Amino acid sequence: MPSRQSTAAAIAMSPKPKSPKPMSREPKSRKPESADAAETGPQLPARYYVHLIELASDSQRTRSRALRALGLGHGGADDPLATVSLAGIERTLALLRRRGLPAAFGLALGRAIEPEEHHLLGHALLQARTVGDALQLAARYFALLSPGFRLRLQPGSARARIEVIPWLPFSPQTLALHLDVVLAALWRMLGALSDAPLPPCDVRVAWARPTHASGYAALRPWRIRFESAAHPGFELDLPADWLQTARARAEPARLAEVEARCRSAIQGICRSSRLGDWVGMMVRAQGTAAGMGEIAELAGMSDRTLCRRLGKEGRSFRAESLQARMQRACRALEEGAAVGDVAQQCGYSDAANFARAFRRCFDYPPSRHRRRSGAA
Repeated sequence: MPSRQSTAAAIAMSPKPKSPKPMSREPKSRKPESADAAETGPQLPARYYVHLIELASDSQRTRSRALRALGLGHGGADDPLATVSLAGIERTLALLRRRGLPAAFGLALGRAIEPEEHHLLGHALLQARTVGDALQLAARYFALLSPGFRLRLQPGSARARIEVIPWLPFSPQTLALHLDVVLAALWRMLGALSDAPLPPCDVRVAWARPTHASGYAALRPWRIRFESAAHPGFELDLPADWLQTARARAEPARLAEVEARCRSAIQGICRSSRLGDWVGMMVRAQGTAAGMGEIAELAGMSDRTLCRRLGKEGRSFRAESLQARMQRACRALEEGAAVGDVAQQCGYSDAANFARAFRRCFDYPPSRHRRRSGAA
């Protein structure tokens, strides 16, 4: 993937031609990755997507086509260590959506995943002395479940906070499905690990109330709260005494061996994704709300480290943020929003500042983009 040399190179369109140039929804950015590059990017465990295909397929033909879209043959579908690319996942979900994949399917899949299906980490969780110990293992080795997300555990004297955030650059539809899967799978895992009933708690989810909101009632006794936040993900607080209750089925003697295998398997997984792709996803998801300090904190690094690592990829936070603003602006203009309203939505102090930034990117004013899109 070609690198970005500067903000201007990342965002600015080609020099203005004499004749009107075709309108583009997005400012100029990186060239698309080749098919080979897309397939050799971050890899995720195939087993969950095979499970998804099994549940969602209404015929053997659909199952076979979905497995091919995923990049697996029938043999690969039976391999618990098989991995698939983000591109394969996007293809598979697009195919299944065309065949009527329900919006609430992520919740159904998450509830169907047993702890044993998590392979090495699942076995480690089952050996843990308490649910709290199991959560610490899950946070440490969560990339074995999915490199696409990070789980953070913040212990407290009365309650412990669990936070889940995305890490890989999923498309918006795919990210929404994955967040549902991870939330429901966490509910199922905690319920299966504990010898005591799940305690009631509020789960704060950072996305708009979806059309399938009633489906979250299946996650009783958790109460789902849809809230605005500066980044996509979810968090919940669980009682510390519940987390520290001893598990009768624990086998601590086996835990050290299984954890050593987890430690070996995790090597390299966390370094498989380009940081710039993830930063771009987070900024696009939240528009102007996500600042560099917050993004750096989510990534577990300082602002300076974030800038340095982005620079090694030929990218910058400023360029990612500007591109996200311009993409958002173009969509709003094409939907007929007034220039002043778009300026406010995109975080500019006034329409004049927004118009200057827009012209630098596209070589024409936002009012022309609005007219050329057919907006009244």
